[in-house]
Amino acid sequence: MSFIHLHVHSQYSFLDGASSLDRLLGKAKALNMPALALTDHNRLTGAVRFYEKAKALGIKPIVGAEVTLDGGYHLTLLCKDKKGYSNLCRLLTEAHLSNRGGKPQASKEMLQKNSDGLIALSGCSRGELPLLIGKGKAEQAKQAADFYRGIFGEDFLVELTRYPCREGISESYRLISFAKEECIPVVATNNVHYTEMEEYRVKELLNAIDQNIVVSQLPGYRTVEQYLKSPREMAVLFRDLPEAIARTEEITSQCNLELEMGKLHFPRFDIPEGETDYGYLTRVAQEGALRKYGRITPRIRNRLEQELITIRKLGFCGYFLVVWDIVRWAKEHGI
Repeated sequence: MSFIHLHVHSQYSFLDGASSLDRLLGKAKALNMPALALTDHNRLTGAVRFYEKAKALGIKPIVGAEVTLDGGYHLTLLCKDKKGYSNLCRLLTEAHLSNRGGKPQASKEMLQKNSDGLIALSGCSRGELPLLIGKGKAEQAKQAADFYRGIFGEDFLVELTRYPCREGISESYRLISFAKEECIPVVATNNVHYTEMEEYRVKELLNAIDQNIVVSQLPGYRTVEQYLKSPREMAVLFRDLPEAIARTEEITSQCNLELEMGKLHFPRFDIPEGETDYGYLTRVAQEGALRKYGRITPRIRNRLEQELITIRKLGFCGYFLVVWDIVRWAKEHGI
């Protein structure tokens, strides 16, 4: 039985993650881990670099993110396929745009709209279920669980993180009890923020900078345990719950995102019915040239045709139409 880390933060979790992609993947390789997830806070900034680096090392990359929902709750999302990746991109974009100038937050309506192809884990100690259960609000926790199951179905799991201390173990057992009552599968994670234990100091310094306080004033529970633990260490932590370890492999087998690296993917421009992108671009270009020059001389016509043929050969017709549409809209709105 092998363990796969499904909740991992890198330096792209700004002012929170303390390790580079290279260090995380290097240790995963040294531990002979067949796969590794990347779940940075509210962004996919490092996803493509992570994907390429992991593939180069023979490690299966699992792309995801830890998303902040309304109310400040955290939810861990993992991409099963391209559909999931596309939906996660849309979800994060909406979360950022909906709270300009502030921290991104995704509404539950956004989550419902962009859930296909995603696996959801209930999150770290700042997830909705752990927080509600920790406050003794069992009924509200059941309602929250029903909401997530209504969206993700069998792809919603209770995330268990254990640190060897009274608080960490108590929270874990409360979640296990709740999951059993509600018949929700559980999965083990370590909410990784750094590669080696001693790097916890870097994380704490980053957190203090983020909050503009000294390290000694950091609020809440502090730990040195959020490092990339070996499968053996994780198995010992969850020796009473081997299914939580085994389920990391099951989830890994479901996450099969393949990104076509080196291939250009332009946004699609909706052309009028009966037109081709080349034909429509030609008409738009000719109309524009006529407005600019007043009349189309043979010299202008030849140069325009030469440019249009080059654009078609490169496959850029749709791209030029998208740029034209953006510029047209901006001018119409005085931007």
